[in-house]
Amino acid sequence: MPDTGRIELGQLGESLAAEFLVNKGFVLLERNLHLHLGEIDLLMQDGEVIVLIEVKTQRSAKLLDPIYKISPAKQKKLWHLARVIAARYPNRNIRVDAVTLYWSQPETSPHIIHRENIISS
Repeated sequence: MPDTGRIELGQLGESLAAEFLVNKGFVLLERNLHLHLGEIDLLMQDGEVIVLIEVKTQRSAKLLDPIYKISPAKQKKLWHLARVIAARYPNRNIRVDAVTLYWSQPETSPHIIHRENIISS
C-alpha cells in the first residue's frame, strides 16, 4: 500500500477500480463527473447498462468494511444523481454500483470488491 494522503489514496482507489472494471468488460465513460447535485466517481457502461460507480478506498478494513462509508445520505445523493444520468441516457437502464478497496498487508495488492446495484428505487 502506498504511503499517501487521503486525496491521493482516493485517486489511487478510483484508478484501480476503473482498471478492475475495465478488465471485467466495462467501458469507462467519465471519471469524476461533476454535476450540480454532486460528483460521480466513475461513470461506466456494462453492456447496455449505464453504471454509476461509487468508490471507497481505505488503508485497511480492520475496523470496518469500506462499504459502510456509504451513508444513507450518500445513498440518497447517488439515487438523485442516477436520475440525472437517466435523463441523459433516456433509452438505457441505469444502475448504481460500489467498488471498495483496502489493503490487508501494506506490501500487497488491495482487496477489491465490486457490489452491483447497491441502491434500489
